Amino acid sequence: MAELRLARIASYVAPDDQYAQYFREALDHAGLLHQPAHDSTLENLEDFDVLLLCGKGSLTSAQLEEIRVWHSRGNAIVCAGGTFGLTQELGIEECESGVHLSSSYLSPCDDSGTLWPENAPQTRFFGGVVASAAGAKVFAKTEGGFV
Repeated sequence: MAELRLARIASYVAPDDQYAQYFREALDHAGLLHQPAHDSTLENLEDFDVLLLCGKGSLTSAQLEEIRVWHSRGNAIVCAGGTFGLTQELGIEECESGVHLSSSYLSPCDDSGTLWPENAPQTRFFGGVVASAAGAKVFAKTEGGFV
C-alpha cells in the first residue's frame, strides 16, 4: 500500500492588504495544516508543495522568479484575492470590467461534484480580481462568465 503524504503548504499573506490576515484565520479555524511564509520564504520554496498567496499584493522580481522555477517543477500555486503578478502561471487574464465581485455568485462549471460541495448550487464571492481564462481549467464562474 502506498504511503499517504500530506501536501506541505506555505501560506503568504499580503502585508499591505488589511483584509488578508483573515485568510490565515480561516485556514487555522478550518484545521488546514500550513506554515506561515514570510518574504524570505518566497525566495526558497523547496520545502513546500503548495504556495497559497492570500490577499492583494505584489512580489519582488527575485520572488517571482523563484516561484516560477518552483512551479515549473510541478508544484502548485493558489491565489486568493489577487494574482501577485502570476497571471501566466495561473492561466488567466485580468479584466477591466468594472464589476465588483463581492456582489456576485460563483457557480460550478460541471456536475462532477469533485470540487464543489453537494447541494450548493452557488456560493457568494467576496472580492478578488476579475479575470477570464487563458489556459486555466475553470471549475467555477460568475453569471458574467468571469473566473
